[in-house]
Amino acid sequence: MQEDKKLSSKDFLKTFIWTIKLYLQVFPKYFIAQLTASTLLSFEPLINSFLFAKIIDYLLAIQNDPQAPTKIIYIIIALALLYVTRTLISHINWFTRQQIQSFINPKVRILVSQKLHSLGIQSLENPTVNNLIERSRDHIYQITRQMDTTTSIIGDISLIVGSVAIIISVKPIILPIIFFAVLPDVLLDSHYIKKFWRFDLKITEKRRSAYESQNHVMDSKDMQELTITQGYTYLADRFSNFVDYWFSFITKQRTKWYVLAVIFGILQIIARLFSYALIFIDFIYKKITIGNVTFYIRTIESLSSGIMGLSQSVTSLYESSQRIDELRQLFELTPSFEDGNQKMPKVTTGPGIIFKNVSFKYPSSSKYVIKDLNLIINPGEKIAIVGHNGAGKTTLIKLILRFYQVDKGNVTINNQNINKLKISTLYRNVGVLFQDYNIYKELTALENIFIGRPASKPTKSKIIKAAKKADAHDFIKEYEKGYDQILSEKYKGGTRPSTGQWQKIAIARLFYRNPPLVIFDEPTASIDALSEQRIFNRIYKFFKGKTVIIISHRFSTVRNADRIIVFDKGKIIEQGSHEDLIKLNGKYATAFAIQAKGYSTSHTSDKEALRLKS
Repeated sequence: MQEDKKLSSKDFLKTFIWTIKLYLQVFPKYFIAQLTASTLLSFEPLINSFLFAKIIDYLLAIQNDPQAPTKIIYIIIALALLYVTRTLISHINWFTRQQIQSFINPKVRILVSQKLHSLGIQSLENPTVNNLIERSRDHIYQITRQMDTTTSIIGDISLIVGSVAIIISVKPIILPIIFFAVLPDVLLDSHYIKKFWRFDLKITEKRRSAYESQNHVMDSKDMQELTITQGYTYLADRFSNFVDYWFSFITKQRTKWYVLAVIFGILQIIARLFSYALIFIDFIYKKITIGNVTFYIRTIESLSSGIMGLSQSVTSLYESSQRIDELRQLFELTPSFEDGNQKMPKVTTGPGIIFKNVSFKYPSSSKYVIKDLNLIINPGEKIAIVGHNGAGKTTLIKLILRFYQVDKGNVTINNQNINKLKISTLYRNVGVLFQDYNIYKELTALENIFIGRPASKPTKSKIIKAAKKADAHDFIKEYEKGYDQILSEKYKGGTRPSTGQWQKIAIARLFYRNPPLVIFDEPTASIDALSEQRIFNRIYKFFKGKTVIIISHRFSTVRNADRIIVFDKGKIIEQGSHEDLIKLNGKYATAFAIQAKGYSTSHTSDKEALRLKS
């Protein structure tokens, strides 16, 4: 968000209407009940003042009017009914407000997650969209604030309309006196609220950075390194300095605001006293009763407070709308490309994939990552893709998964154009282990594996079988609760797996999914060489008849593939079996020799020794 960004009146109205629709979508009954209750409650002070005024007049008239006691009883009954009604409506208002406040944020988060899921990966990787998403997440809480403000505005307007109607019928001259006396205070509040809003925009990035440092010094995991390096003081000072800067500005501006507010408050007092004097004069000349005096004075006070409240509420509504506007924009985003309408049938054997004259560049770039690519992956074939970072390997996978659509050419899977497939039917035939695989710390070991195929009924025997093939069973069974162990030490009774153990659990998840098309992107980067060899021997056997695509820098991973494809600058420069490529004596053979030599001479760790370098 830009520091000088202003919300147009049109966008303000759109955002306000969108928020109302959102509440009607999420909490229709509670929302309507709260608005109705708030509106009714706004009239209560005027009705209460009117009834008290009548009681005062009847009390004064008791000695001269024999019917006055009876009239007082009627008024007291009316007052009692008013109080009972107010209590009932107040509790309805309180209940609906609490219900909405408690659940609006999680409800909106559900809608946000559904929206993000519908946008597709290409949209989510767009930098502009990603920034919008991050800011929108920060502003979800503003929805509750805006709705509270909206109900306040309705109440203030109702109070002002009622007060104006009464004053016009008695002393119209009082209206301009009150309005002009309140106006400076209204403008003052509006000025400083907007000033604080602009300052909030200005320091957004500084605040995020400062709080990020604060998060580090409060995280037990990060504290391990910070304690040793003595970096705690540096990060703590960053946060402390920011708070001092923030506090200094707010204190200085708020002091000016409140000093001026006192001055303008005195002006309002003078205006009120002058209005009271006009009412007193009418009483002196016996134009009104003492009860009327009480009623009209309270009405003047209600008008003043209503105008001030309305001004503050509108300014607050504008401020929150600037933030919620980005949430509205997020919900109005559309996917980068439409879903297909052709269904891919559920298959049990590996599908064939064909790239024909495919060229692709990322939307934010003018450089082609893949250029004029022709590639046939046969059904049930085990292929490995190697090449230096940036060669286009992962991009190839993203096109197969239809995270992006190709710019030129086409990709088919089992002779169906992948762009025309309904994505959900494609994904039910695919399993992927990304280099940055997911870890679910809040789940048990069993759930971390089961989530690979959550649509099925969990079968513990199959989950254990998958864990054994991924070399994960031995360490899982040693946990205190075995497969029911939560995998984070931050939960009671939980434990934290090592990086290598997490990777084995992620591989077990893919074994459990058992899809016809299997994709591994650097699947064993954190696993020792012996476990890696065992796992991949099982992969080649377990996924017999399935199509397997492996991206890796380790020769121990790729050398047993049916075919190895060497990528460079988005093109295939070599392909064949390990033996074929060694005989070719090209780039693959050179890299293999360098890796083998590095391993034998330096005795580096398994992870680094087996890394393919180019």
